[in-house]
Amino acid sequence: MNKNKGKNFNSYINDLRINYILIKLKTEQKYRNYKVTSLAEECGFASHNTFVAAFRSVTGLSPASFINFLKREKNR
Repeated sequence: MNKNKGKNFNSYINDLRINYILIKLKTEQKYRNYKVTSLAEECGFASHNTFVAAFRSVTGLSPASFINFLKREKNR
């Protein structure tokens, strides 16, 4: 895993989970109204804090900031 993907197993799985929720947030508007804890559970995170840290590492934004960005883009 380290050689092929350039990351350890946990980081790889967390990236897959975050990418799953990013797709949901972009394509299904109802997810933008979910609480962050619900988003974390939806993509398999047991911890709110771990989800937020993983989300920020992939996107550079907190989940709330990303959702606000999507909402502003929709209104343009």
